Amino acid sequence: MSLDPYALCPCGSGKKLKFCCQDIVAEMEKVERLQENNQPRMALQLLDKMEKSHPGNAWIATNRGLALIHDNRPEEAKTSLAGFLRNSPKHPLANALFGLASLNADGYPECRKAVHRAFLRASGHYPSLVGLLAGSLAAIFIEQGQMMAARQHLALAMRIGDEQQRKRAFLSLLELDGDTAIPYPLRGVHRVPQFGESDSELVRKAGQLAARGCWNEAADLLAQETEQGTATPELWHAIALYRVWSGDEVPAIEAFRKAADSYEDKATAIECATLAQLLDQMQPENTINIRVQRYRVSSVGRLLTVLDEAGRLQRVPDMQQQPGEDEGGPTARYLLLDRELPGRDDLGSLTPETVPMHIGRLTIFDADPESDIPAQAYLSSTEGELLETSRDLFTAVTGDLVQAEPPESDEPDADIAGKIALDQEPLHWNAFFPPETPATIRRSIEMQHWNRIWNETWLNAPQRMLGGQSPLEAAASGDRAVDVAASLNLLDTFFDARRMMIPLEELREKLGLEAPAPLEIDDETSFSNLTFDELRRLDLGSLSDEQFRHVLQRALLTRHSSFLLTVLQEYLRRDLPEDEAMQRERAYATLAEICRASLRNEEALNWVLEGQKHASTQQHAFEQVLQWKMREVSMRLDEPESEDFRTLMLELWNEYGAKLPALRERLNELVQMLGIDPPWSSAIVTPDAGGSKEGPWTPGGPQAPASGEQKLWLPGQD
Repeated sequence: MSLDPYALCPCGSGKKLKFCCQDIVAEMEKVERLQENNQPRMALQLLDKMEKSHPGNAWIATNRGLALIHDNRPEEAKTSLAGFLRNSPKHPLANALFGLASLNADGYPECRKAVHRAFLRASGHYPSLVGLLAGSLAAIFIEQGQMMAARQHLALAMRIGDEQQRKRAFLSLLELDGDTAIPYPLRGVHRVPQFGESDSELVRKAGQLAARGCWNEAADLLAQETEQGTATPELWHAIALYRVWSGDEVPAIEAFRKAADSYEDKATAIECATLAQLLDQMQPENTINIRVQRYRVSSVGRLLTVLDEAGRLQRVPDMQQQPGEDEGGPTARYLLLDRELPGRDDLGSLTPETVPMHIGRLTIFDADPESDIPAQAYLSSTEGELLETSRDLFTAVTGDLVQAEPPESDEPDADIAGKIALDQEPLHWNAFFPPETPATIRRSIEMQHWNRIWNETWLNAPQRMLGGQSPLEAAASGDRAVDVAASLNLLDTFFDARRMMIPLEELREKLGLEAPAPLEIDDETSFSNLTFDELRRLDLGSLSDEQFRHVLQRALLTRHSSFLLTVLQEYLRRDLPEDEAMQRERAYATLAEICRASLRNEEALNWVLEGQKHASTQQHAFEQVLQWKMREVSMRLDEPESEDFRTLMLELWNEYGAKLPALRERLNELVQMLGIDPPWSSAIVTPDAGGSKEGPWTPGGPQAPASGEQKLWLPGQD
């Protein structure tokens, strides 16, 4: 495409092309065509010739840097662009390209200065390049597990990138904020407090730097103020946020600690202390590694036979490769146990101390002849005694069927698959219940264990961020209430990631902690800018419907179990119109799921029964109530011999099975699986569907399908 001679010159001089670089237009058009046709090396040959005759030309220099980047030669691109920037240090495009080349050549944090110069000097001129840099850094931080830095760089990309980048960044933000595997204090908004006089030159400069994503430089600037001995808690809080958004978590931890120690507002102090403790837990020196040992397998078939016969290696059925799963997936997965499985007659005497624990995981892949990849097995476990025990067990069982191999990469710690915080190690419990264990026994053992963890183990376990004291000891000292409350938040974080609710109020009472004060709001409060801790302090009953909807959306996104439970209960108390975001049926179902995941089966069952009542008032009540009845079946499966379960099954057989032949088939399958006598075998039942005057009922129509292939959801079905 011909360039408009009266457009601004691509060299960035600010002049019209006709009066600036007109003499190289023809050659540069050739360069652009070569670039568009993915021929960077031919473009470079032409640019090298032009550079000799036009030394220092910005248009040539930037295109040369771009061609080198496209040719995957970032080091050369850096050198080339650095030479140009020595004479033109503020050139927007050259700075953007130099930041991109530095990122590709050096990685983070080595590229930080170059990238931040690009943020400062190119954001207004080349938003797509700057958005690309911000998004690339976000991806790096996600891979490194630095979620607060990742989120803030996604927010930056959404703010300054082009339209497509803004959309991608927004979707990535939603995904990150909704990822329950990430500790919830690290997700969502973290608002920088007002930390100085608005007319202060220091505050102004720091604000400008932070607005462009140069948080490290902004923190350096604010740190100068702390050296004067007049630092406020808000100043330390701002420095902490800027540091953590830059990926500098260690100095951020210290700044969060100083903010927590000096805040008079206890709620904000606890929020800062929570972040400090959580970030500290995640530092490499405060974690224990989960390592992977790779083995070459001589025969997968023989190996599986041997493993299936070993009592302490248990293949987990739902981990097996499913039909239609992508080729190249694992052939089988196993759990390695610390002891033999108890016999069926011994299940009734199981206790939290005697139930088997899985100490390692084994994943087996068959050979891939097309890629010349041999059959392999990967054994993972926590480094130290558990890993050694797992290795010994595996090799003793398999003998010469496997041979240990080095990691697939020469990079340091290439065999690390994950980390566990040392302070959290006492909270982990990897129980393995034999498949035939009655659900009532399993639930009883689980509740015994978790109650002991909450009320004994955690309360008495020394913690690094409590100065080596246990929560009970720190609480008794009288001056550690903020730190203890933060530690309790971390306990909640650990269990919420596992979809369990801790007895928060009971633990607060044992530790002598006050409940957080309600958050005061007004008509100007921006609910989208509230941190998660602030959301939890809202008096939900006092909110307007519009305000409450903002909270409901955040709760549904974050999916913190106890908070979502509270919010959904408030939703059901209000007469709000249903929409795509929430319907009352979904609210009842979610409440039941939350309670059941926390082993609160009676509460879960009550929500299912409430859901049935609601469904009975709706259109198409027959099929809706039936679905809720099937949910009730899944809730009562733990006690299949109970009168309530038998009554429910008989009701389904009589009132619904008479109109749905497929339902009766599946009810028969269910009682056979449970090994119980069918309730309808000894009770008065209605005529079957074949003798019904009305004929079989089907949702949405009066006639049954001609075939017997009608599907109905049952417990355990997808």
